[in-house]
Amino acid sequence: MLLLCYIGQVFVKTVRSLLEKYVDKATAFQKKNCKELVPTDTLSCIITLCTLFDALAIVENGVSPQEGDTYIPMIENWFLFALIWSIGASLDEEGRTKFDIFLREMDPRYCSLNNIFLDIFFFFQIFLDIYSREMDLIILF
Repeated sequence: MLLLCYIGQVFVKTVRSLLEKYVDKATAFQKKNCKELVPTDTLSCIITLCTLFDALAIVENGVSPQEGDTYIPMIENWFLFALIWSIGASLDEEGRTKFDIFLREMDPRYCSLNNIFLDIFFFFQIFLDIYSREMDLIILF
């Protein structure tokens, strides 16, 4: 029981730090610097972020303490994926490029993922491979 409590605390602490790090800054950046194809409300974007993260950050998608060293990175990766497809989902092409640059500046770890050069591709072309536990590239022609 004590172990489960600790595991829950790790998850909550990680998600809380991600919310504090990204949400206010991302929503402010989106509203101030980007154009939306379909206007969205900030609260609706945050609700979508939470709903999407809740649906994706599950054991079947690699978010499990039994995954060892990949547990916290998988939480972070699914959060970033949910952030992109909630707060950034309604942006036009120019807005997506700006939002992409903004996210890279927020966390330089995401400048190169799994040998993907993100100076050529951007986050909206990335998916999270649940088998390799890494972000990978979708090339859309």
